[in-house]
Amino acid sequence: MSTGPGYRDRAGSRTALRVLGFLCAGLGLVLVVSGFASVASSMNNPPFEPQPTPTIWPAFVGMPLLGLGIVLLAIGFLGAGARFVSSEVAPSLNRGSAALGFGGPAAPACPACGGSNPAGGAFCQSCGATLNRVCASCQRANDATARFCAGCGRPISG
Repeated sequence: MSTGPGYRDRAGSRTALRVLGFLCAGLGLVLVVSGFASVASSMNNPPFEPQPTPTIWPAFVGMPLLGLGIVLLAIGFLGAGARFVSSEVAPSLNRGSAALGFGGPAAPACPACGGSNPAGGAFCQSCGATLNRVCASCQRANDATARFCAGCGRPISG
């Protein structure tokens, strides 16, 4: 969860939007259901009897109230929804762009000092430690921390 400087300042506004949205949507839903139920119940009376006047006005008041409540809820939960979507989508985008070759090779970190080095370097620019180990069997370059060769699977000595 984000904890930037403006994030906590808006917590009260988000809570107010969520509570107000829930109340508006709930009241609107109750009014819409009661208005349509009144119309539906007036249709079930037998013919030739006095028909009660259906009260449809609650449905007309409830529909905009329900819409307003849904909009307020959407605004109140917008940040949480956006953070969820970005946490789900970003790893896939990173893997996809790396598979397509965007971004270039990652700079290897030195296993000894943790310094950043350009791709393809054999020694660390900060401490001089070796960045890869060559397999004695197949002559393949492996990471400096590798215990087994990625090419042939044999143990790497030294």
